[in-house]
Amino acid sequence: MKSLFQWFALLIAASIITIFLYRFDFMGFKSNFALDFVDAASHFFRKQVSLNNFCAEEKKALEVENQNAISEIQRLKTELATRVDLTKESLESEIITVAQDEMIINRGISSSVSVDQKVIIGQSLVGAVLEIEKNRSLIGLLNNPKTKILCNAENDTLKVWGLLTGKSDGKIYFTKILQTKKVARNNKIFCSGFYAGKIKRLIKNESDLFYEAEVSSAVSAENLRKVYVVN
Repeated sequence: MKSLFQWFALLIAASIITIFLYRFDFMGFKSNFALDFVDAASHFFRKQVSLNNFCAEEKKALEVENQNAISEIQRLKTELATRVDLTKESLESEIITVAQDEMIINRGISSSVSVDQKVIIGQSLVGAVLEIEKNRSLIGLLNNPKTKILCNAENDTLKVWGLLTGKSDGKIYFTKILQTKKVARNNKIFCSGFYAGKIKRLIKNESDLFYEAEVSSAVSAENLRKVYVVN
C-alpha cells in the first residue's frame, strides 16, 4: 500500500512540474513540447497514409487475382462444355489384368468391340484396342509402342497434330511434329476430344523434318477397375 502511495505521489509531482514548465515556458519547454507534439502527430499521419496506400494496393492486387481466377474458371467451364461426353454412348468394361503397357478387359467381339477403338475413363484417354477375342480384348496403354493414336497439342492460338505412341523406355511420346509447327512444355494433348496428358519436354534435332515431345499421362491405369470403349 505504501509503495502504491509513493508512485501516486511521484505521478502528481511529475504532473505539477510539467504544468509549471509549460506554463512559464522554462528553457523553451512550451516550444519544444509543441514541436514534439506536432512532429509525433505528423509522423502518425504519414504512417497512416502509407498504411492506407499499402492496403489499397493489396486490395487492387487481390481484385486482379480474383478476376483472373474467375476468367480461368469460366474458360475451363467453356472448354468442358464444348467437349463431347461420350461416356453414356460407350461400352463399360471391367479390367481383368493390367501390365506395364497393356491391359485386358472383359469385352470383345461379342460386344462389338473392334481394333483401334479408344479406351477412356471420364474425359481422359487410357489407350486403344490392339487385339480382340470373343469375350476379351487387349488394350495398349499410351506408353505401348504398338499404340499409335492421332492427336493434337493445344495452346492459346493453334492446334498442332502429331502421333501419340509409346517407346521401349516405357514413356509416352507425341511424335511426327513438323519442325515448322511449335509446341511448348505444358501444352495439353487431346485425342478426339479426350485428354491424353501434357507435354513434359521437347526432343528436337533441327536437321530432322520432324521432332517429338515426351508426354506425362493424364491417368494411371494401375488404379482403375473399369474403363469405357468408344469409337
